[in-house]
Amino acid sequence: MILITKDPCPEELTKYAKLKGACYDLIPQEVKQSIRTALLHEQGGLCAYCMGRISDDALKIEHFVSRHHYPQMGLRYDNLLACCTGGEKKGKERHCDSAKGSTSITCSPLNEQCINSLSYDLDDGSIHSSHAPWEQELNDVLQLNIPKLKQMRKAALDGFLYTWAAGEDEEDYVAKILARDEEGKLLPYCGIIQYFCARRQSRKK
Repeated sequence: MILITKDPCPEELTKYAKLKGACYDLIPQEVKQSIRTALLHEQGGLCAYCMGRISDDALKIEHFVSRHHYPQMGLRYDNLLACCTGGEKKGKERHCDSAKGSTSITCSPLNEQCINSLSYDLDDGSIHSSHAPWEQELNDVLQLNIPKLKQMRKAALDGFLYTWAAGEDEEDYVAKILARDEEGKLLPYCGIIQYFCARRQSRKK
């Protein structure tokens, strides 16, 4: 999970939300598409929770605060995130929004304090929080430490280390890897790489 900074609300959603009787269940397709496009861009094409790659035809619009419990939050852009489909295919372990459903949590990719509490086990790829309630939500609600996700994060870190060319300037290489590409996309599972690099820098001081 990495910090997400919200962009301004899409104009289409702003206009729709002002209409009498507007609600998420009746949202026009063109408005929903503007939301999907905006979320994909601000999140760099990554799932808000697991950091896996998402695309316009393979994502879910997540209401961080459940619209079922709080209908007034249904059209609030600052409450919307883009998530992966979370293993909804038959026989797959569910994670992210597909596991969370309408459960209320406080561990949020929009909360800098939450993100700063996170750490990763560099040996097995697991994610943890120093704050016990958030640690519980990562494991039991979002299911971010199922074997598949741990393996994907560990593979991302291993790939980063493997492609680090001998003699290449560390600062330049890290900046290049963690930057958005020409399409505005971030590297999948980049949170574990950010953590590794930050820990490495702190040990040099």
